[in-house]
Amino acid sequence: MDKVSKKQIKGIHKTIERILTKYVMIEDDNDFITSQVIDDITNERIEGVPDFTLGFIHSSVDLVENYEKAEFLGDSVLALFAARYLVSMENEVPFSYYTRIKSTMVSNMNNGVYAVKLGLDEHIIHDDIDIGNSIYSDVFEAFLGLLFLRSERVTGGRSSIVCARFLENLVKEDFDAIVEAAEKDDVTFVDQVMRTTKAIKEIKTEEGNKTKYEVQLTSEGKKILGKYGTQESRTIDSSLGIGKDKSPDEAKKKAYKETRKTLTSVGIDENWSNIYALKKIEADLVDSSESTKYKTIIRSLRNKGASYINITFPSKWKADTSKYGSTGYLITSVVVKDGKIVSENKLSVGKIKITSETTKKQRYEMVLKEYYKKLIARMNK
Repeated sequence: MDKVSKKQIKGIHKTIERILTKYVMIEDDNDFITSQVIDDITNERIEGVPDFTLGFIHSSVDLVENYEKAEFLGDSVLALFAARYLVSMENEVPFSYYTRIKSTMVSNMNNGVYAVKLGLDEHIIHDDIDIGNSIYSDVFEAFLGLLFLRSERVTGGRSSIVCARFLENLVKEDFDAIVEAAEKDDVTFVDQVMRTTKAIKEIKTEEGNKTKYEVQLTSEGKKILGKYGTQESRTIDSSLGIGKDKSPDEAKKKAYKETRKTLTSVGIDENWSNIYALKKIEADLVDSSESTKYKTIIRSLRNKGASYINITFPSKWKADTSKYGSTGYLITSVVVKDGKIVSENKLSVGKIKITSETTKKQRYEMVLKEYYKKLIARMNK
């Protein structure tokens, strides 16, 4: 690292020490993370373990000694933490959203935001190249990889605890924003509603100076789309979306944006498979005769080509606690044919009692139970 000045190294180590002091060495829960450990991590080069400075060197400066290997390791550390964080924390996020949220947590966009927030972007060492979010993300992952390696030596192999503590304290500040971003992301939306990556395939080709990205529906995808109605009720082409751009990443985004439009145009959105959840409600019903009626209704909906059962929640979800009380909901069964909605059956479930303590999952189940009762009443008329 001859091309790195002592001033640059000092600035990097000072930033790392500030980050670890804020996000790892918590005053009321010190454990083995002491100021001496932080000094060892940041200041002393440990045999067989690269110095933190390496995590800021771009390949434009040095093709051999740069952040690429550290970034590779950091990417894996981040993916493992994101999965662990989601399954261990107590939150109101439905399990079906985990994949989407995890994808956002490990995305270049999110990592780039963290790099800037921590001040890592101020120390990137490069040879006069354009610095953007992708490189910011690389440096954040490299930092995480080196934190894992170096803390492993100075904490007796407990580097996973150091990294987990650092990431947890960093993520919990922005978790609500991460969830919101995940709900808006087109790629994770498609993955969620199609339930499996085998349902779609991606084809990437080069056209002149642009990348063409196409998302296509597989035979497995057609099988999934036909699960809640006849195949004829949901006619859809094999090509779902195409995107072209000089940047491969932008081409992919455009393709998935079009894919999302295609799916929603034929009634396939986040709620189209809610009929699955109705099966769980059946287990809570004691009267077997009602269960039989329930099955009859659902079968009837499928035979009529119901594409999905959509639950419309209140637009202002995070209301002031003083305003919680009775909230109205609307559930719609939609029939789609040849890419167009041919019939729509709206059924209001009236009011349900909720409080500020009622979780989103509980609200959802309460609505489904009310919906079931309404269907039974309608059938008995």
